[in-house]
Amino acid sequence: MNKNKRENPILSLVFNIVIPVIILKNGVKWIQKYQIDGWIDALVENVHTSSVIFAIALFFPLSYFFFDLYQRKNINFISILGFVNILLTGGIGIFGERYGLSRNWFIIKEGSLPLIIGCLLLIMSKYKKKSLHSFLLNDAIFDIKKIQSSVSVEKQGDFDSVIKRTGNYLIAGFFISSIIQFILS
Repeated sequence: MNKNKRENPILSLVFNIVIPVIILKNGVKWIQKYQIDGWIDALVENVHTSSVIFAIALFFPLSYFFFDLYQRKNINFISILGFVNILLTGGIGIFGERYGLSRNWFIIKEGSLPLIIGCLLLIMSKYKKKSLHSFLLNDAIFDIKKIQSSVSVEKQGDFDSVIKRTGNYLIAGFFISSIIQFILS
């Protein structure tokens, strides 16, 4: 329950986005492959298999969110983003099939998500500069003490300028990704 303990961003991305996407993509195949004498059918007799896979995939970002909230007393935005991504992807995939939603919903979702992330980072860069700075210079990835000790007082302004430029490139990357997603779709 250490509030100051930093999150590992790689673990967060894997748990909130990668694993749920793999589950959504392969879950039905795995259930069909390992189905032994129909025991899974008996277990989830009146439930659509895709819905079960969808719920399992949603469990990962949801559980990570509550774990992070309990451990660090912090709202984990990557968990929220992962949950929304899985909710939209799985929801459109499952309910689109049932209710006749077109593939345009996938196009809108895939193009909008990087746009939303880019907008959130842009807002962070304008109003919460320290948050974006700590997002880019995360001590789970970098040795912040070593970096800070190697930057002299005279060069601190240049260093801050590089961090700001890096943030702008990251934000631009999300906007470009959104445009590319819409064009390719």
